[in-house]
Amino acid sequence: MKKILTLTLALAASLVAFAQTPASTNVPTKEYPCVDAEGRATFQIAAPTATDVQVDICNKKYPLTKDEKGVWTGTTDPLVVGFHYYALLVDGVRVNDPNSETFYGCSQQTSGIEIPEKPEVAAYYTFNPAVPHGQVRECQYWSEIEKAVRTCYVYTPAEYEQGNKKYPATSWTTASPPARASR
Repeated sequence: MKKILTLTLALAASLVAFAQTPASTNVPTKEYPCVDAEGRATFQIAAPTATDVQVDICNKKYPLTKDEKGVWTGTTDPLVVGFHYYALLVDGVRVNDPNSETFYGCSQQTSGIEIPEKPEVAAYYTFNPAVPHGQVRECQYWSEIEKAVRTCYVYTPAEYEQGNKKYPATSWTTASPPARASR
């Protein structure tokens, strides 16, 4: 019984390790390309009459393998977190992936894929509704010095509106020099 439980847990762990999620840059309803937990991207395209298909991403070409139905599939090495332009090479001809949205980059329309950060890394700046958030307010005021309306931004902590607690004052300024007439 203990061996069966251990085998079941090992199988479940391996399935999780190989789990892939469709890329956020896919066209609606398309499963490929997809990204695994290690940042590897798997691409798939149906090209039954093609003799050679590759994906060109990050200046590296990865060969795809054809199955009996003429569907080509291949997986990259782990990619750096972030957005990457890529193209498919079908018998040497550069084409956009029909499963991906197209983006303008590298002076042309091309396919793109987003390799997401691990959730624990992204948690640093990802919105978390369980954490109280303050506000940045845009305020306008009249400047006697400039005789004009100016804009300032004021940060208020999350609890600011709810009590009489005193907070330290902080001032931020972004000043640009006045425009000067050219001579």
